Amino acid sequence: MRPEDISLARQGSHPRLRAALFSVSDESTVDAVGEELRETRERLRKVERKFAAIEALEGVDTRWVGAAITHLQMYPGASGYVLAAADEPPPERGDAVEVEREDFVVERLTPSPFPDDLRRCAILRHV
Repeated sequence: MRPEDISLARQGSHPRLRAALFSVSDESTVDAVGEELRETRERLRKVERKFAAIEALEGVDTRWVGAAITHLQMYPGASGYVLAAADEPPPERGDAVEVEREDFVVERLTPSPFPDDLRRCAILRHV
């Protein structure tokens, strides 16, 4: 037998393979996931409208809004301490935090080390 005698591409349909790869066995699961996505989209839309309304207000210092919804994280890295911004509200002391697939716990919260930065800084230690 020669290599050219072997057909690499089989002709025709593979119904069992197609069914295994592309069918959904539980329509209720798909419906539930779809509903959850719709609810999440609606919650996100409401949050975006709230932030837009806050930003539109004159006299509101948006730095305080940023300080409420973001924070810094300081944690030990391979070559010293790492200082990184986190786009979420500051955690509480004792909270578990995952950073770059490593587990930490919040040792304490301090003011930002940067001048005029209103954010909090979470000091993390390995668990």
